[in-house]
Formats: sequence, C-alpha cells, structure tokens
Amino acid sequence: MKRGSLPHIRVGVVGCGAAALRWHGPAMAKCPRIAVTGVYDLRAEQARQLASQFPSARLYDWAEEIVDDPAIDAVAILTPPSAHASLVETALHAQKHVLVESPLALSSADAWRLAGMARDSGLVCATGFYLRQHRLVQRAREAIASRRIGRVGAVHSVWSSPALQRVPLNSWRAMDHLGGNLLHELGLHHLDLWRFLLGEELHALHAETLDVGEASARVQLVTRTYSGVLIHTTLLAGAADVQEVEILGERGALRFSLRHPASFRELRVAAGSAAAGANKGNWSSAVAEWPEAVAVALRGGDLAACYRAQWESFAEAVMLQGRAAAGFDDAYVSLELVERAYGASLRQIDLQPSAQQGVAEAGPASVAQDQFAKGSRHASSALSVVLASANTFDALKPLLAHLRAQTVAADLELVIVGPSRPDMEPDPLWMEGFHSWQFVRAPALPSLAPAFAAGVRHARSELVAPCHAHAFPEARWAELLVAAHRGGHTVVSPVFRNANPTTNVSWADFLIHAGEAMLGRRGGPVDELTGEGFGYRKSVLLDFGEDLDTLLADEEALCRLLARQGHPLYRESQAVLARANYSNFDSWISASFFAGRVSAGRRTEAWNALQRLVYCLLALLLPYRRLLRTVTAASQAGFSAGAIAKAAPYLWLGFTVHSLGEFLGYATGTGRALEALSHYAHFRWRHVTADEKEALFERFQRM
Repeated sequence: MKRGSLPHIRVGVVGCGAAALRWHGPAMAKCPRIAVTGVYDLRAEQARQLASQFPSARLYDWAEEIVDDPAIDAVAILTPPSAHASLVETALHAQKHVLVESPLALSSADAWRLAGMARDSGLVCATGFYLRQHRLVQRAREAIASRRIGRVGAVHSVWSSPALQRVPLNSWRAMDHLGGNLLHELGLHHLDLWRFLLGEELHALHAETLDVGEASARVQLVTRTYSGVLIHTTLLAGAADVQEVEILGERGALRFSLRHPASFRELRVAAGSAAAGANKGNWSSAVAEWPEAVAVALRGGDLAACYRAQWESFAEAVMLQGRAAAGFDDAYVSLELVERAYGASLRQIDLQPSAQQGVAEAGPASVAQDQFAKGSRHASSALSVVLASANTFDALKPLLAHLRAQTVAADLELVIVGPSRPDMEPDPLWMEGFHSWQFVRAPALPSLAPAFAAGVRHARSELVAPCHAHAFPEARWAELLVAAHRGGHTVVSPVFRNANPTTNVSWADFLIHAGEAMLGRRGGPVDELTGEGFGYRKSVLLDFGEDLDTLLADEEALCRLLARQGHPLYRESQAVLARANYSNFDSWISASFFAGRVSAGRRTEAWNALQRLVYCLLALLLPYRRLLRTVTAASQAGFSAGAIAKAAPYLWLGFTVHSLGEFLGYATGTGRALEALSHYAHFRWRHVTADEKEALFERFQRM
C-alpha cells in the first residue's frame, strides 16, 4: 500500500474466539486507522458478536473468502494455533498483510518457512507478542537501555493464572498436540519478552515441566543471554492471578507487575554506597505512580492498551511501508526455543551443538586447530566467517557472541586469523555451537587485509564473509546472506545501524561509512556497494591470487572491480550489522586523516607526477560531493531533516579531514599511515566513550 493512499486499512478477521471478542475487537474499534470490513468464524454466533462492533463488517462463509477478497488489505488470524500456518501461507500468496496471534505455527520448521515467505513478499507480517507494547515493559526497557540500574545481572518472573485451571477438556487449550501447553501459550511470550527487554539473544536453556500430560500445569525455564544475564521464569496454572517481573542490575533494580498499573518500582543505589541500609526507601514512590495508573485504568487497563498499541503499530507499518514491531523472525526464534525446551523436559539442553576436537593440517599456513561439531546438521558448512585480531582472543568475544546467536550458527565455519601467542589461542568454550573452526597463525598483522585473505584461502565453504570486530551481525545476518547467494549473486551486502548512537561524532562516523547501506534503504541488485561485512563467493576471490592481500583493504573498490567484470552485486535489506563507530572526537579525526592518506597512497603507487598533481587538486573538492551524497542517502533511509542538519557540520569536518589525508597521500604516498590506522582498526574499543565501551565490548571480554 502506498503512503497515504488510504485513510485506513481494511482488515478481515479470521477467528472470533475469546481473544478476539475481549481484546482484539475492542482494540481495533478504537484504532482510527483500522476498518474491520470482514469477519469469519466456524461459530456463526461469535462471528456476528464481533461483527456487531463494526458497522461496515460483512460476515463471510469461509476463511478463504476473506483472504481472496480484493477489498481486504490485511488479515487478522486469531484462530487456534493449529490453523495458523496454513492461513498465513494462504494470506501471503494472496498478497495480504498479516497479523497472527502467537504462536505463528505449531513447529519451528513451519515458522522458519513462513518467515522466509514473509521476507520475500515485502508485506508487513506481525506476530501477537503484545507484551512488547506494555507500558511498564516499555519503561523497564528504557531504564535498562539507559543503564540507570547498571549492567543487568539477573531477571526473574512469575506468571500464575486461575483461568488456566478452568479450561474445558474439549478445548484446544487442554490438548498438548494443538499447542495447548504453558510453554506454547505463555513460555514463548516470556522468552520474547527477555529478548526485547535486554536486546540480546538467549543461549543455554533448561526446562522443567511437571504434571506432564495433555496440559502441563507447572513449568520453569532457566536460561541466560550471551553476555551472562541469568533468567528464571515460573509458569503456573494457579489459584492467584500473578504476573510479576524483577530485574536486578549492578547499580539498582526494577520491579513491576503486568497486572497492576501502579506497581512499577525502581531502586538505584547511590555510587559508592557500602551499606544496603543506605539505600532503604530508595524505591520510586508508589504515590507518584497513581495519577498515570488511574488514567490507564479509566481507559480499560494496561492489557487493553497493549492490544490497542499493537494494532496502531501494525496499521502504521502497513500504511507507511514500515516494519512490524514483532515480526515472523521473532516468532520463529521464540518458537524454536519453546519447541526445544518442551522436547527437553527434565534435562539440560544447549541451543547449539557442542564442538568435538580434532587436529589437521590445511595448506601451507600454520593451522593450529581444526575442529568440527559433532552435532552438525550438514557435512559441510554453509558459510565461512573470517575473523582477524592482532591483539588477543578476548578482543573477538563481542563478535563471537553475536555469531553464536545466528539462526544458522550450527552451519557456520569460523576461520580465526591471529598471531601465534598464548593469549590469542581460541577458547574451546567460545567455539561451541558452530559447525567447525580453524585457527590460522599469522606471523604479523600490519593490517587486516592480509589476515582476511589468509582466512579466505583456508575457508572450506564456497561462501566467505570477512567480519570486522566492531560490526556485530544481528541474528539472521548469516542466514540471509546465504539465501541471497543462492539467488546467483557474487557479492551480498548487509545494511547497517548505529550500535552507539549517543554522540554526534558517532553519527557522523556512521553516516560516512555506512553510505548507501544504511538501515532503511531498499534492497535488491545494485551497481556498487558500501560498508563492510560482505559475503563473497570464494572461487571469485581466489582468482585474484596474491593481489587479494591488497584488494581486501578496500572492499568497496573490490566490489566496483567485480561489477566491471560482470559479477552481480546485491544488497540484502533485512541482513543487519550493528556498527560500533568512533565516538571520541580526537580518535575520529585522526582515524579519518590516516584512512584518507592510506586510501590515496595505495592508489598512487604506480602514478607519475602529473597524475598525482591532478588528484591532489581534486581531493580539495571531494568533501562537498561526498557530503551531498551522504545527506541524500540519509534522507532516503528515513532520517529526519533535523537529524541530518545536526550531523551536517560533523560530516563536513570528517570529509574535509579525510580529503586532507588523501591530499598528502597523493603527494607523498602512504608513509607510516597504515601502521597508525591499523591501531584504530585493531583497538576500536579504546576509541569510544566509557559507557559505550562497557555496553559494546567489555561485558563480553570479562566472560
């Protein structure tokens, strides 16, 4: 649907059970952008009851009639879980936007398939993780993100509901094979809630289910994130209605109930306080909560507000061609966790297979270790990810944590390149969960390019991706790169978001380096690529022979060369890298200057004096051209005029300093700039603010 083409979206509702009548129907009735124009349910009386809330709603005889009706823009699938997968697939084939109640499907395999269909369709596909919209959840998420309670150490939640004791025996909620169990009904909501609140993926999972049968009444989940946050959840079909959450941080705590609007409490420990008694009474006052709580209660309560916000968000995404607040990818991740937990009742499981040691020699370079996963699903890896460090193995841990959270981590080979030192030897515990890995010893790493080239030559997969330690891939990055390569593309680029967006310097550095590949830009075939984290066909790179050692120093130039040779380039707009940018002003200025000199010096190695003089003069004009191009790209990616105006002076300064470096490089060559620039490349965590250093790097390096 084009922007502004309709004043509202026309929604057809399939399924008119209790959730539709109590929550979804009233929420849609209060959303001005939603017009319910079609209703269907097997029980005609319930369909008429829901339709009575909407004057223009028509009753349909079959679900397929709603899906096929061209007068319907979007479909709300609110049926029991067993019908979700087939209805979603039918709706996507009919080019309808979809909001489906959770779970998306009864199996993670179906959810995986539907998530792929949703991505290819370009439609808005949302899952009903309504807790993301809860007012107190939003407050807690903001408190965690702003680090008001410091680094989170543990989370605990309890969910008990008497309604679960009153389920009729003939209801699908009493039948395990139809999704009627606590893990599918409530567990996946909690697992998604932790991913949403903490902004991290979950790692090891322990599930204990008591009263095993057609509807288990007691479940506990114990899990943790990759940064080490411990999480414990208890689900109970009990007599009391309790939905409590407690989040413990190193400098405070949060506590709230999803059922009580005035329950939010925040404890912040004063810096340097030694005694617990010094912080008594430091919980935020309950009195201050009541005005807002009363206003919420008068509007129907927080749960009603969750559903209204969910539908308003969905309508906005459809009308403005945006993204769903909780998409099918989120549904797949939570469902896979729940599915594996349910199948692992009463025993410990790990979300990724462990590694089995072995030693092999591979080619002329020194390969210290060569390990394969004993639980791998495939004989060969789908993608080889090349990592390089001149420092220590700890420097790679932040990147490794994000790679372990990939949806296809078990199909990834890691090729780690570094100096032969004890502190660079890979820790086997960090290698668990991957298909296989190698440690390639390099005698020296004056720059990352030769290290990446060595890693590419030792990779076993046909697809390779050199990864920088300051660019963190989101969960589906590897999966989407592999899928795009299957479409016949030689090079696939991700898009970028700013991982540390708190300073103007960081935004300037981000905009300069992300270029055309900012999050929000359209994907598809392109003539050139910007950024890093590209996926390549290994055979194409190996055709360059020894020249690959220098070509990988400028991947954008390498992509232009490949495009001239006729190789197709592709930007995958759903594969996202979170880039950590310079935020210390002095570091950014120095790195920009050295990058400009290195770039120009490499280009001019075989030039004569006249060519150098011409490019010296051109270098003085480049800041203005680059500024215009970057501003245009930012505008097309959805940045507001105010944000662009705020960043513009820093952009101009960054481009100017880079051009001065190019001027010197054209005139005198690289000099010692490569050595200086390598310092910034290898030790990025030294050049961000203290808070960013902790959030992005140090919390992983301590593990």
